[in-house]
Amino acid sequence: MFSIGVLGGIVVMLAALMSAIALATPSADVAVKPCSLRRLTGCDTVNPLSWRPDFQQALAQFLGRDGRKRISLLYHNGRLIDQVKAVLGGPPDARRDLPDGSHLFTACRVHSCNEKGAILLDPQGEIHAIAVISYHCGRGPKPCESLPQLDLFVRNRKAADGAQRHLSQWAHAVVPKDLAAMPMTVHELPTRPGARL
Repeated sequence: MFSIGVLGGIVVMLAALMSAIALATPSADVAVKPCSLRRLTGCDTVNPLSWRPDFQQALAQFLGRDGRKRISLLYHNGRLIDQVKAVLGGPPDARRDLPDGSHLFTACRVHSCNEKGAILLDPQGEIHAIAVISYHCGRGPKPCESLPQLDLFVRNRKAADGAQRHLSQWAHAVVPKDLAAMPMTVHELPTRPGARL
């Protein structure tokens, strides 16, 4: 037969176990915000967004035919869209909500976090600009440039002004101070998006 002390101990352990289960189970009043282009506030980082089909389609439409062009940013002669996905698909930073209502999502390339990417979206989920910090690998006689380069991709010059300010501030904040004088190239994409990639 159990003594009162043993039964009391069992009761205390069961109560502790039930409390732990209750704490681990989300309550009904906690709202889960789904992440999508239409609900950017539900996306804490770019990672859950980047895997969504609506984001993949929006990215392909934003880059248009230029997304298929070969360029040497992260590596020699790779498709632009693949290199953008590489810098946005790695370890992410928290979403930044900007004063003008736009959202800045940033990340870095897996196993090469000195190569970084950023994407600027308006509150409706429309892409305004994409930035890539890279070393222009595969251009010229050297395998890669010794200093980082900032490439900014925009759809039109009007959108470029605000986007350039936000993305330039981001780039200079994430690059070590001794490298902060990095050159920037603005690539204006054609105004009519190309076919889906």
